[in-house]
Amino acid sequence: MVINQIKKIFFRCCLPAFGLILLFMPVKPIFAAETLWVTAKGTASLSGRSQEKARLLALERAAQQAIDKFAAENISTRDLLVTLRLSNNILGAIPFAKIIKTEILTQGREKMFSVGQNTPSIVYQVKIKAEIEVWLEESDPDFHLNMVLNQKNFIDGSKMQISMTSSKDCFVLVFIIMEDEKVLKLIPNRYRKDNFLKANNKFIFPDQNDLGRGIILRVFTPQDKDRVTESVYAIALKRPVKLGKDKIQEGIFGIFDGKTAFMDDLIKEIVRVPQSDRAEKLIQYQIEKK
Repeated sequence: MVINQIKKIFFRCCLPAFGLILLFMPVKPIFAAETLWVTAKGTASLSGRSQEKARLLALERAAQQAIDKFAAENISTRDLLVTLRLSNNILGAIPFAKIIKTEILTQGREKMFSVGQNTPSIVYQVKIKAEIEVWLEESDPDFHLNMVLNQKNFIDGSKMQISMTSSKDCFVLVFIIMEDEKVLKLIPNRYRKDNFLKANNKFIFPDQNDLGRGIILRVFTPQDKDRVTESVYAIALKRPVKLGKDKIQEGIFGIFDGKTAFMDDLIKEIVRVPQSDRAEKLIQYQIEKK
C-alpha cells in the first residue's frame, strides 16, 4: 500500500542517527498517494426532520466515518508515540486525507433498537464507498508557534503560566502530558472556550480574567515520586477542531486516559487538516518536591 510506503519513508527520516534527530522535509510536496477506497455507514434520526434532511445528514456522517476508518487502519498510533518521544514533533507525520469521490451503495429507512428500548426508532441509513486521496506535503515555512513557560524547573505546588504567540491567525490547543501517561487538555476549557489567537498577539494562560475566575495552574509531583518530568504540548491550526469530544473525561480541564487515547483522537482530527495549516510546540519541565 502506498500510504504505508510513505509512512515508512517519513518515520525512517525521523529516527535518530549518530545521536542526532534528523527530520527530512522535501522542498516540494510529496506526491499524492494512490487513492484508497473505504466503505462506511452513516445514520440519522427521522424524528423532527424531513427524510431529505435525514438523508443528507446520514451521508455527511458516513463521509466522516470513512475518514475515521482510514485513519484508524493506516496511521500507526505506536509510530507517532515513538516520534513524539524522539523528536517532539508529530503533526508532520500525520498525512492529510480528503474524499474525492463518493459512491452510494445503499440508502433508505431502517429500524434501529437502542439500549433499553422496546420499540425501534426509524432512522435513515446511508452506506457509501469513498475514494480517499492522501498527501504528505510541505508545511508552511511562515507559520510558527512560539511558547514559553514562566519557568522550567518547578517546586511542588508552584504556579505555572503559559505564553504563546503565532506568526499567523490560528486556533490553539494546549495539553499537559503528565508523568502517569495521562494527557490533560488545558485549552480550550469550560471557562476559556475561545482559543483563537491573532497573529503576533500574545495568548496567556492563565491570564488576569482566568485568575479572576479562580483558575490557577499549579504543578505537583505524585505522592510516590520526588521528581518528575512532564511536557506542555501546544498545537496551532488555521481552522478550528474539537479535539477530545469523544474520549475525554470532562472537568474544568478534560483528561485523556493515556497517551494512546489522546493520540487516537489527535489523528482523527488532524488528518482532516492540510499540513500547511498546522504548527506545534512542545516544552518539557521538571517538578521537584519541596
